Amino acid sequence: MWRNRTNYYEIYKFTDKFTSDILIWACENRGINTVEEIEKTKMSDELAVFAKNKEYTRFREEMISLSKCKEILKVHYLFNLYKKKYINIIQGSTKPRCTLNKETLGSLKNTFKYYYTELLDNPLFWKTYNPDEEYKTKQEVREQLSKKKVCPYCDQTYITSAKKTNMDHYLPISEFPFMGLHWRNLVVSCAICNGILLKNSGWYLPILHPYFDDIERTIFFSFDKDAEEIDIASKNKVNNITRCKQRAKNLLNLFDLKEKYSGTWCEVNNEHDLMDTKIENAYHENKGKLNEDSIYNLAQERIDIRRNELKEKAGKMSFAKLKYDYLNEYRQNLDSEMLNWFLMEQKKR
Repeated sequence: MWRNRTNYYEIYKFTDKFTSDILIWACENRGINTVEEIEKTKMSDELAVFAKNKEYTRFREEMISLSKCKEILKVHYLFNLYKKKYINIIQGSTKPRCTLNKETLGSLKNTFKYYYTELLDNPLFWKTYNPDEEYKTKQEVREQLSKKKVCPYCDQTYITSAKKTNMDHYLPISEFPFMGLHWRNLVVSCAICNGILLKNSGWYLPILHPYFDDIERTIFFSFDKDAEEIDIASKNKVNNITRCKQRAKNLLNLFDLKEKYSGTWCEVNNEHDLMDTKIENAYHENKGKLNEDSIYNLAQERIDIRRNELKEKAGKMSFAKLKYDYLNEYRQNLDSEMLNWFLMEQKKR
């Protein structure tokens, strides 16, 4: 729920070259039926490393499948469009003019799932398409992207090890299979968020993206103390964030965040008690020197210090956004009874 400020997710940029190679080959060699035919075709030197290697039987089978795809020209067009305009499409400012039929989607899904599962963990693939960089397994990439962090979707679950993470296809591979390896579309999240997602039938555009949007500026929590309930809403307008409200609503719906935050009032209570303690400690540190204005200012100062602490821990501490927003309400409803008691207690001495 906080924008991820690292650029480490760009590690898979090199895969676009492979996707482009394989789709161009399929467009130029439609209707291939045998491995022998594949070996006689023209292709990039990198693609030939796999296409002409007898050990990669499945790889060559998927090449034949792509060459037989009736909509392969459209697939190639869509890949180039989404690669170039990914952020615009996520924002809703660019809308593709064509879609793929169910038969094509089903076939491509199997092909790109194979590429995602087998190639990203293949040392030869890295050596061929990314020779200047050190080979990394998907597990190592997940560990690096999740280091000392919480899930960018829910802001609740720590993703500090590979066992606690999944790599999510933000635009689902079932509907956008040609984006199966695209670096912008691979987001490391907690296993819970990724596990409950059923994007085959439920996905949204436009939507906010945790790597490219300041989600924390568009979504905010509100609190009903009497009912001990938490609500989440989206702001109508935020500078530099296109279609803010609709994209935020779609994010909330996709991850069912209102439901995920039900039953977490204990986090609000903990923050409230912590803030009371910090103000009480500040009072005792300055006891005998305070008047009505200064004790109020002292309380405000401690709230600001805590808010800055939470902001520094954004994306690294669970429930940081929830607690940050709660302090806005805590400030507005600063316990005058508590401050008055401090003043009365001070005068008795």
